Amino acid sequence: DGQLIVFNTTKAIPPGSPTGSGFWQWRPWNSAGEILDGNNGIEMNLTLTEDASVRQVVGDVIYAQSGDTFIGYDRWTGVKLWEAELNKAQYPPGIYRDRIGSMTPYSIHDDVYCEFIRETKQWYGYDVKTGNLIWGPTEPYENDWGYYAGYTGRVGAYGNLYAASYDGIVRCYDIRTGDLTWTYYAGDAGFETPYGTWPFYGGLTIADEKVFAANGEHSPGTPMWKGEKLHVMDAFTGEPLWNVSGWYQASSIAIADGKLVAHNLYDNQLYCFGKGPSKTTIEAPLTAITLGETLMIVGTVTDQSAGSNGAACVADESMSDWMGYLHMQKPIPTDAKGIEVTIDVIDDNGNFRNIGRATTDLTGKYGLMWTPDIPGQYTVIATFEGSDSYASSFAQTYFGVVESDEPISTPTPTPAPQTDTYIVASTIAILVGLGIIAFLLFRKKGT
Repeated sequence: DGQLIVFNTTKAIPPGSPTGSGFWQWRPWNSAGEILDGNNGIEMNLTLTEDASVRQVVGDVIYAQSGDTFIGYDRWTGVKLWEAELNKAQYPPGIYRDRIGSMTPYSIHDDVYCEFIRETKQWYGYDVKTGNLIWGPTEPYENDWGYYAGYTGRVGAYGNLYAASYDGIVRCYDIRTGDLTWTYYAGDAGFETPYGTWPFYGGLTIADEKVFAANGEHSPGTPMWKGEKLHVMDAFTGEPLWNVSGWYQASSIAIADGKLVAHNLYDNQLYCFGKGPSKTTIEAPLTAITLGETLMIVGTVTDQSAGSNGAACVADESMSDWMGYLHMQKPIPTDAKGIEVTIDVIDDNGNFRNIGRATTDLTGKYGLMWTPDIPGQYTVIATFEGSDSYASSFAQTYFGVVESDEPISTPTPTPAPQTDTYIVASTIAILVGLGIIAFLLFRKKGT
C-alpha cells in the first residue's frame, strides 16, 4: 500500500524473567496482566510515492525506487529529501526494458545508480539525485555470455563498480566516470564447462580491500564439472591474491572478524577460511655432549586449525595448492615451500644469540646442526614468527655441554735398540775389569 514502517520490537515486547525460558521470549502479556500495545514499536510510518520500494539505507538516507523514479527520505524523520526520474532517452530503440539495474550501498554513497543493458552488454551510470546520465555506455562485453552480467554479480565499493559474469571475467569500473580500470579472468576451461571458462554467478563480496568472486552456475547439473574456485583479488589493482578449489555458493559467503565462511557444493560442507593457529615443537639431545662435538636440533611446525589439524604449515605462496591437497582431493604439491623457523640459544653465561634458521619440509619437520663453543647448560628456542596464513608459535628445550674428563697423557720414552744395550753392557764390564786390576796393582805395590 505504499507505506514504509519501521518497527522496533524492543519497544513492544517487555523483557521476560531474568532466567529460564522466559528470557526475552515473545510473551504478549506481563506479570501484571496488562495488554501490550503493539503500536508502541512503530517508530516511523510514511507514505511512499506510488509503489516505491526501499532499495538501500545508507547513513541517514533511505533510498527508494518506483520504476525509473528514485526518492530519498530522511532516515529518522521520513521527510522526502529529493525525487528524480532517470533520463532514458539515450537507450537504443527497442531495448528500453531489457535492462538490469544495480543499486549498491557504496554506489549510492557516491550518488550513482548503475544499470546494465543486456542486449548491448553495456553499463550506464546516473546521478541518483537528478536522474541525469553521468557516464556510459561502456565498451560492450566481447563474449556473449556477458549478457548475464546484471544478474551474476555487481557491487559498489571504494569508489568503483565491480561486475562479474558468465564470461569468467570480473571487471572494475570507476563509478564516477565509467572508466574500466582492471579485469580479472578465471581462465580457459576448454570443454570442461559449456562456457569455455569458469563462469561467475551469485554475486561478489567486498571486504578488507579485496574482491571475493566464486565460480558458479544458476542451475548446475550432475556430474558437476571440475575446476570451480573461489578467487580473491586486490580491489584496486585486480592482482590475484589467492584462490582455493571448491564450488562455493557466492550467496553463502559471509565475512566477519577476519574469517570467511562459505558453502561448498562439491561436498555439501561449510568451510571457514582465515589465519589459523600453529604449533612448534623442538628436540635436542637428552644427554650432554662433549665440548667440540656437533649436535642436531630438530622439531616440527604444524597447523592446528580444526580442518587441517596436524598438517604441515607451508608458505603463503603455496597455500592454494596445499589446501586443495588437504581438502579437495588434489595431488600433493611437491614444490610447496615450507615456513622458516628461527633458532636461538641462551648459553651458560646468560648470553642470548641466534644460531641459525631452518625451513620445514612437507611433513612439517625442520633440523639444524650446531657446534657449541663453551661448556654448560643451554636453553634452545625455536620460533615461527607467523604469516598471513598462520599465527606465531614457539617452543624451547635444554641440552648440556661438558668438557672432556680424560687425563692428560705424558709422552712415553722411546726404548733403546738392542745393539745399544749390548754396547753399554760391554763398556761397563771393561770399566769394572780395569778397576779391579788397578786395585790389585796398588795393593801389591804397598806390600
